[in-house]
Amino acid sequence: MIENVLENVKCINCSSDNYKIVFNSDYSNFKTEEDFLKVYSSSSDQVLYDQLVKCNKCDLSYLNPRVKEDIIMESYSSAEDDTFFSQNPQRIRTFSKSLKKIISKNNITASKDKKVLDIGCAGAAFPKAANDLGFTVTGIEPAKWLANKGRETYKLDIRPGILLDHHFDDKTFDIVTLWDVIEHITDPAQTIIEIKRILKDDGIFVVNYPDIDTWPCKLLGKKWPFYLSVHLFYFTPKTIREYLNKFDFKVETISPYYQTLELGYVLKRAESYFGFFKYFRKAVELLRLDKLPCTYYIGQTLVIARKK
Repeated sequence: MIENVLENVKCINCSSDNYKIVFNSDYSNFKTEEDFLKVYSSSSDQVLYDQLVKCNKCDLSYLNPRVKEDIIMESYSSAEDDTFFSQNPQRIRTFSKSLKKIISKNNITASKDKKVLDIGCAGAAFPKAANDLGFTVTGIEPAKWLANKGRETYKLDIRPGILLDHHFDDKTFDIVTLWDVIEHITDPAQTIIEIKRILKDDGIFVVNYPDIDTWPCKLLGKKWPFYLSVHLFYFTPKTIREYLNKFDFKVETISPYYQTLELGYVLKRAESYFGFFKYFRKAVELLRLDKLPCTYYIGQTLVIARKK
């Protein structure tokens, strides 16, 4: 049964199928296709069950074999997660702070004439932050429940589906963003080609991704929180530069990305990897400190790129 769910893939960066195994797969708890659907139908963390390999030619790490594309897309479209959405206020603050820095460094002035597209916008936290700063924003989200939740909550232009489902005019957007999304896309090439078409010549392309070459990843090993079955690719500064360069994007800056969420939520997530965090969480809840904002760095990297 498992063989019918999986497919072998080549490296998306160099097309090589010469690789070494980093982590072996463990499908011992998977009996039916529905078991695989559960992994992708929830936006909560699911540990890495699949085989992780590293390309011997270009060093890109990726899942191989992996779950077939149609199963992944079916699962994403049905995702529901109230707990994830509950953290939107903190995410909005984080995105607002990040976006202010991005537009300041790139000499962009927020206005309704400036159009922003957020691909894979989840619960619309980034579109909300960008709208509040004065931009005209469109968000796209494959999970229908999250897309509807974001649209209804913030009264913004949030559309269900993927980028290729929508047909924007050439050179429409001043800013296009992929926040923790590129590693989820089964074929990033199609998406990036389309981004290049709809991005203005002087626009910026923002990519945030979990970086396998960071100290948190090296320190935590397989307990690194971003080793997930929903993450199909694991980039480094070297491989993300090479990959975007294939589509005539020049990376201008690469920097660590800090996230802010509620302290109680962060500790709850940490429990999945290190059980002793539950004692910290209980103490924090007892002291009624669980709603405090907690800024942390766990290996995410922010990239700003432009068309060549």
